[in-house]
Amino acid sequence: MGGERLAETDQADLGVFVSEESSLCERLIGEVSYDEDDHLGFMILAFLCKLAEQADSVQMLVQYEHGRDAELVARSMLETMASLIWAAQDPEDRAFRWRGFAYVEDFKLIQSQKSQGIPVDGAVEQGNRDFLRMNSTVFEDPKRAEEANPYYANWKCGKRISDIFADIGGRPLYRELYGPLSDWIHAGVKSIGDAISRSEKTIRWLPSSASTNATALSVAFQSIAEALRLATDYFCSHLRSDLDDTVERFQARFPPTLATERNA
Repeated sequence: MGGERLAETDQADLGVFVSEESSLCERLIGEVSYDEDDHLGFMILAFLCKLAEQADSVQMLVQYEHGRDAELVARSMLETMASLIWAAQDPEDRAFRWRGFAYVEDFKLIQSQKSQGIPVDGAVEQGNRDFLRMNSTVFEDPKRAEEANPYYANWKCGKRISDIFADIGGRPLYRELYGPLSDWIHAGVKSIGDAISRSEKTIRWLPSSASTNATALSVAFQSIAEALRLATDYFCSHLRSDLDDTVERFQARFPPTLATERNA
């Protein structure tokens, strides 16, 4: 985003653009419907709900000078966006996997209830068993074939997030943004060292920098923009023109950065 001074000046404008996109998400979610058998359509709307809420969280955290945590939420938004775009590349398989993974979660819940002596509806358990047996090649992890729970840990079924970013043309986003932000999650010495100042034997916690706040807001904007492009194309919504206008004004206001581009 440029220098610290520029980031301080532009932070408010970044927030306005993020708010505009959140409003577009809410309008689209309220105006369109999906068919029950349309797994990708359902997934798009659900992911937009998540992104809109997380954008609000980024805004609130930045407002209270918790930009480092705002970056974590923005990092989650990047993963949500990348996963959605990736699923849309092969919706019959990947969107089905996301939605169908609910049966794996139900399987774990059923097993937990049974182990605790909680009665389980026989018809529900049978339906769960039938679905998972029918789709065993989709959800069963060959490495766990002999275990009581033979299923993958999540709906991506062994696919690494780095590979998902690569598949959608987002290697720079993963390398320069998504990956490095993990240090704060794991309480790395670098990220905490950057957040404190020391004087003799005392420590003072520093508020997040304006550039950190700006990065979080920029990532939030890009994540929603990519998801909305997919959503408006998929649902043929008239809101695409509103999205294009917002993105064009954003690009005119701010120079391109890794936070505002997805490169092939």
